[in-house]
Amino acid sequence: MGRLRQTHLGSSIRKALTIADPGLPHYAGSNIIFRLPDELLISIVEFAAFNPLSKCRMIQCGNCGTCWGIYMWNRKCLTALSMTCGRFHAIATPLIFRLIDIGYPDEVLPPSERVVKMHRILKENPKYWQHCQSLQLYIPDLRSYEASQYWAITDILKWSKKLKCLTIHGGFEGMSGQYTLPSWILINKLIFHNKGIEHIQLSRHGCGIQLTHIKNRINLPKLKTLQVFGIYEAKDDPFDLPIERFRTASFTTLILSDFGERPEAMRLLIHWPATLIYFKFIDFYNNPYVMDYPLFESWLLIHRHTLTHVNISYLSSLGSNRLFNATRFPHLVFLQLSRWQMESTSEFHAEDANVLGPSVETFGWEFTIYDQHCEGWTAFDDPECFWIGELIKAAIVRKSVLKNIKITFSPDHWNATSRELGYPWDKIDKLRDEVARPNGIDISYNEPSISKEKWLEFLVKYCGTKEEHGSPLKEDMNKAEPEYHGEDIREYLYTLPRDVWGT
Repeated sequence: MGRLRQTHLGSSIRKALTIADPGLPHYAGSNIIFRLPDELLISIVEFAAFNPLSKCRMIQCGNCGTCWGIYMWNRKCLTALSMTCGRFHAIATPLIFRLIDIGYPDEVLPPSERVVKMHRILKENPKYWQHCQSLQLYIPDLRSYEASQYWAITDILKWSKKLKCLTIHGGFEGMSGQYTLPSWILINKLIFHNKGIEHIQLSRHGCGIQLTHIKNRINLPKLKTLQVFGIYEAKDDPFDLPIERFRTASFTTLILSDFGERPEAMRLLIHWPATLIYFKFIDFYNNPYVMDYPLFESWLLIHRHTLTHVNISYLSSLGSNRLFNATRFPHLVFLQLSRWQMESTSEFHAEDANVLGPSVETFGWEFTIYDQHCEGWTAFDDPECFWIGELIKAAIVRKSVLKNIKITFSPDHWNATSRELGYPWDKIDKLRDEVARPNGIDISYNEPSISKEKWLEFLVKYCGTKEEHGSPLKEDMNKAEPEYHGEDIREYLYTLPRDVWGT
């Protein structure tokens, strides 16, 4: 049986309707792909390789411009495109090598098979060196490494002369002096070969990271972002910053999480950069000391003329309930605070309105609780609606520049077993439509942990029939916004027979 080919109806020479079968297209000379301009080919590559799930990865990297450009791409798709033809190869390959990700379970020390393969590819293709802008490494703690085991990663660091972003997970701590600190050894090697690093992201594997090591070992003149997860208090070597080093560091963005040091250490760290523009502090659950918003406010005042973005999550429950006073920061555009630092939302105190600084356009209200905890289904209820409503009234009275209230709320729905509890986002939508928007202010929130349609289905499935609830669930489900159930055509564009680059 011959191959089937679709035919079409068309006009004959005599203007009569007939079967028009032009046959297979034929192009003389080179393939049609080689005739397209570079601009069109670049658009094709970007469309095919765009990663719709990249947003969560980018958030982890803070506001680093390099990382935002790297995490946009699906690396497997780029690899497939690089094997399609020479012109696609020239466009896709630089994007592939912009990020070298050697994460778990591939270890840098000793070099795993994948690291050895990456080393060989780079050694045989020096033209790829110029493309590497971001390097991510995984190094387990509490191990002893020989000098001979550093050969592969040392070469990769030496070759990556245009590296801008370095991420290291683990390898910052030994035990009782028995082990070396491989991550700091690698950072020393990197700084020797590359002074152009703009973003460093360090995170603990098991043991924590000491601020003293950061102070003594990170000296990069172009560093813009310092991001650290897992700082712990080293009682045998307390962190100290000589006064001559105040306002000397180059980074303007400081992102901290899982911070276990003393309040004094936090103050000194904030006073280290010459200028601070972006400050983010989250994940306080394992810190035994008392810190609150007034303390952070006093520490950050030294940067009051440059700060534009402040995000501080929940702190000690023993601290003050007073919120951050944004009126003392004339250029602060974004302020995000935790709802859990407030004793109650059933009252709106006059000083609460001080979150409305002279330049604050976005106020973020976060309900997140870290350390494997989740906010309750009713954490956003009538008292929270009241508080937001009063904040909007205060913004109107003060003629504030506030444009958006951003709510971060991701409750666990498993205990939402009664329709009487309501769907929390309905309350937010009503508040937005009836109170906020008529006054020129918008209210936005992160994607709900469960859609209203799915929640209503959950009630029917696990909590009985609609008659038992005394409400027409089916009617509500029909009114709920339908979800998109289609497929993304790009899923069919990057099936690979093999993985050339080992990514």
